[in-house]
Amino acid sequence: MPPAGGDVVLSDMASFRIRPLEPADEGAVAALSGELGYPTTGLEMAGRLAAVLADPGHAAFAAVGEDGSLLGWVHVCRRLLLIDPPSAFVEGLVVSPEARRRGVGRVLMAAAEEWAERQGARAVRLRSAATRADAHAFYGALGYHPGPGALGFEKALGSGGPSS
Repeated sequence: MPPAGGDVVLSDMASFRIRPLEPADEGAVAALSGELGYPTTGLEMAGRLAAVLADPGHAAFAAVGEDGSLLGWVHVCRRLLLIDPPSAFVEGLVVSPEARRRGVGRVLMAAAEEWAERQGARAVRLRSAATRADAHAFYGALGYHPGPGALGFEKALGSGGPSS
């Protein structure tokens, strides 16, 4: 895979390039987030994106088509834990419906993995909703496998809760 910023040409699709997400991408990032069932406004996304881009422990990459359209994005962060060696966690991966099954997600994941490796991560982890069988097959094809059995728990805090 080419490093972030490199052009990728696929035989069944126009070329696209990978670059870091930028503040001006907030509207397109918000729209694609809605594709996965995480609707938000461009204004709310602008604040989230600014915080992620300002944190050196996070990276976010865009797949951009020849026409400048955002085909997908990935957000990855470094995890430092007392119970594990350094790792990275893919917080989100979204590819537009028209760009799916054309290598965009694969190249975005490669960019996230390269970034994680440069950060000293020994593993990349992610969560995928139990109902997303296509996503599970995609991650399996990339060499990911289910981790040790665990349940995810969540508790809302204050008035904002986890979705803020």
